[in-house]
Amino acid sequence: MPLLPERSPGEAGMNPPTTVALDTAIAAEMAAADLYSRLAQQAGSKESRQLFLSLTADEQRHRQTLEQRYLTAVGRPHPSSPFVPFPLPDAAGVMLWPAALTLAINAEIQAHDRYVRLAAETTDAAGQAIFRDLAADEAGHRRLLEAEYAARLGQPFSDYELSTWVRE
Repeated sequence: MPLLPERSPGEAGMNPPTTVALDTAIAAEMAAADLYSRLAQQAGSKESRQLFLSLTADEQRHRQTLEQRYLTAVGRPHPSSPFVPFPLPDAAGVMLWPAALTLAINAEIQAHDRYVRLAAETTDAAGQAIFRDLAADEAGHRRLLEAEYAARLGQPFSDYELSTWVRE
């Protein structure tokens, strides 16, 4: 796949290079996997821990997908790069489920919006498809977390909603 031409940062309205879009997405997936891993460690229940470990694995798979696209697009593996971790509140001990789930839901909203934006900004057709798929996955994660939140409040989603959104 051809790369998008490099453009100076000041060129308004131009598509970012494929590598920049992929770098952004890979760093975001690293940060998300790190967040869910830390939330799993601080989870107050076995169920919460399992939920966050499952999300950690999903975000790691997303990173692998993006790194494979990088390899295909650029012809070399993605260089290891640092990421900015999501901040967690300075809480002693176990993070309570409302705060943990709220933090996770907001992270999924940001991830979804980022992938929608990246899909719109790149002209790389394969990259667009990956970004759209990842946006859908992140929306599914959000619904899963919202269902968990509602269930903990004693307001579980209907079975139709669970089948449509969570058990996809």
